[in-house]
Amino acid sequence: MKPEPPTGTVLIVDDHPTNIGLLLDYLSDSGLKVLVAQDGLGALELVDYASPDIILL
Repeated sequence: MKPEPPTGTVLIVDDHPTNIGLLLDYLSDSGLKVLVAQDGLGALELVDYASPDIILL
């Protein structure tokens, strides 16, 4: 049996494009839904909208 890919939503909050790119590529390839905010205000809006399972700062 093949294991099922992970599911869930991850919110990345970072203002460095390199960090965002690395995390986005890795997590997206893992099958997770990934949201990105570049500041605290954007993060708060996405938390209200999408209720992510985990937030990476």
